[in-house]
Amino acid sequence: MPGPILNFTIFTKSTPHALRAISLATFPPAFLILLIQGICTSRVNPAIGILPLFFSSAFAALLLANEKKCGCQASGLTGTPIHLVFDLMLGIGLLVCLILSWVFMANFDDGLGVMWGTYGTNFLICNLYVLTFMAHEIALLTATASSIFTSLRDNSKKRCRRA
Repeated sequence: MPGPILNFTIFTKSTPHALRAISLATFPPAFLILLIQGICTSRVNPAIGILPLFFSSAFAALLLANEKKCGCQASGLTGTPIHLVFDLMLGIGLLVCLILSWVFMANFDDGLGVMWGTYGTNFLICNLYVLTFMAHEIALLTATASSIFTSLRDNSKKRCRRA
């Protein structure tokens, strides 16, 4: 008997897996809705949000593929300062697009453009939440590791002084 068409086991592995998978899964509907909005209104905002959304999804796909290839559980999805930098840069890009979208949507003449824009920005908000949560987790891991190394260094200095 063949397996299910959609495999949802990635959402049950761990929090980083689920969040990166959500980031990847939100791109196709967001692309479609934001593209339709841009075509209907002949305006760039909020359709320009496709760009940071694409890079966020590509980053998530890269991390998930790398994690699957190396077999490491969740450490391939979080934990390094480079992940923190990329998550923060992508989050700032999404936040800028969101703010500009909200500012320029107030000037739309038709309700259809506002409706499509609002639905499209919901995906941007979801992805911004994922990036913010992941950056927060990485910052906590980095701070914890830094404090552990500092306390180990301080303890070793105390032992050297006693000897």
